[in-house]
Amino acid sequence: MRFTNLSFKRRDLILSIILMCLNVPTYSSSSVASLRRHQTEWMWSDEGDAASLEELTTKKDELNDACRAACPEYFDAIDAEASRIQAELDAEAAVGEAERKAAAEAGEDNDHDFRALKYPDRLRMVQKNKDEGTELFKGGNYRPACARYTKAMSHAAKFRDCSPEQKAEVDALKLSLYLNLAQCYIKLEARDNARKNCDEAILLDSSSSKAYYRMAYCKVAKKDYVGAVADLKRCASMCPESEAKACEKLLATAERGVKADKMKQKKMAAKMFG
Repeated sequence: MRFTNLSFKRRDLILSIILMCLNVPTYSSSSVASLRRHQTEWMWSDEGDAASLEELTTKKDELNDACRAACPEYFDAIDAEASRIQAELDAEAAVGEAERKAAAEAGEDNDHDFRALKYPDRLRMVQKNKDEGTELFKGGNYRPACARYTKAMSHAAKFRDCSPEQKAEVDALKLSLYLNLAQCYIKLEARDNARKNCDEAILLDSSSSKAYYRMAYCKVAKKDYVGAVADLKRCASMCPESEAKACEKLLATAERGVKADKMKQKKMAAKMFG
């Protein structure tokens, strides 16, 4: 294939056709292997080399339709992942907007809040926003709750010259805020953000069973069953009796997922290698 003097649009079409040929799994359908072989031969032929932009566009659309018909499960999974990512981006944008509205309603701008407040005054601001977030969460208002918890966290980051006792109190508040934010993001199905807050919680307190449980919940939702099992075993080793039943139930779900994945891998290998 000669790529000299090609327009960017034509080059991109050629690359998209090549990548489609390479990415679609051949083991899912014998017709896919035939499609890939035929398309590759056409791309490297004189006809493919001389194809116009319109012809390449038509060829790409035909290949896309044929591959989708041959491998619906593969493309459904891709579409579902794209929808999930977009939903998380939308949730993040909505939370950001809620944060801005919350700041405006309170007459505050956290980005420019450099006041040297005394410890009790700053602590009241943290607790006030945290309590408001909890009330909003209880009412099912997860995005505004997330905004309030985030505002509380921004105040919690502005303590200065704390005594050891004060630092321990602030760290306990931060831990609670990270866990609450993780739960908000779980409700919003923004699981990557939930996991980030669980990570922060674990950095503050490696014995936080709630952080490991919520991390595992996100991993089960994303079908990372092996990672979920590891987190749930940690959770089970440290959680109080009141949390043990929920941990055991989710662990059983994750372990079933691990077994199911192994069975799928065996079937896939059998199809590939006979």
